[in-house]
Amino acid sequence: MKIAVLDNVRGGSYEQGVRRAEEKYNIEVKYLTPSVTQLKGSIEEVIPAWQRDTIKELLEEGIKGIALPLLHPQPLISIIKEAVSRGVAVISYDIDGPETERYFYVGTNNYLAGKIAGNNMTSLIGFKGEVVIDSISLTSYSCKGRIEGFKEAVGKYQNVKIVDIVSAQEDISKMFTLPSETISTYKNLSGIFATTGLNAGSNAEVVKRQSLQDKIKIVCFDLNSGIAQFMEEGIIDVAIVQRPYDMGYRVVEFLYRIIKFGLDEVLKSLPKSKIIDTGVEVVTKETLASYKKSQEVLGIKI
Repeated sequence: MKIAVLDNVRGGSYEQGVRRAEEKYNIEVKYLTPSVTQLKGSIEEVIPAWQRDTIKELLEEGIKGIALPLLHPQPLISIIKEAVSRGVAVISYDIDGPETERYFYVGTNNYLAGKIAGNNMTSLIGFKGEVVIDSISLTSYSCKGRIEGFKEAVGKYQNVKIVDIVSAQEDISKMFTLPSETISTYKNLSGIFATTGLNAGSNAEVVKRQSLQDKIKIVCFDLNSGIAQFMEEGIIDVAIVQRPYDMGYRVVEFLYRIIKFGLDEVLKSLPKSKIIDTGVEVVTKETLASYKKSQEVLGIKI
């Protein structure tokens, strides 16, 4: 029995979860990531192209199950439908794309996580002030869910105003210049919500450089070594941390169960939404050390 897990980037803690489940369920897993060469160009184009070509190769190999994040699902609709029609179990993780007719999604319920981020932001700024949302993408399901959840939470407080939603639109170079423009434009800014770990650091760098950490609070998603350093310095205040290890483990577990027991049997235990929420953890400077220790137990170093 052989399955494949596709990851958009090299490294990360998804693979630790995948390998732990691979060992437990005695199932062979191909863990695939694009090369540096394959990532050259627009993310919107290169990621779906790599995923599409990889799925074609896997179908020829007779793979039984595939899990992948659907950053840009539209170009993958036909190949995923082909895979499903050929009896291959396909599920999404981390980033969803239900229009592809994947079986179901394993990962963060981004709308609920966005609400958690919004509640933390309003508390940090004392329930009043101007806030900007900075999102690397305005089209991915994960970012859209986080934005909508954040807006709902913040919208309950009449003295908190979201003055803008800015985006680098997946342009990495713009991601590094946008925070300076934002802070220059909004002189009375009290908070910045960065929807991904990718742009959390660039916002924190500008706040640190301009010594604005006492004035501007930062809430972000994800936690890496750079974000942890900014948190220890008091620049980033709250990180809404997903559970990639759990995502990796559970996609292997679910693919194993589908192949062994059948899709209908597995679906009986799932919510009607076809979203398996792996949850988030709220990490602050005060809880960072204990969080790091909890990850070290899993073999993850931050």
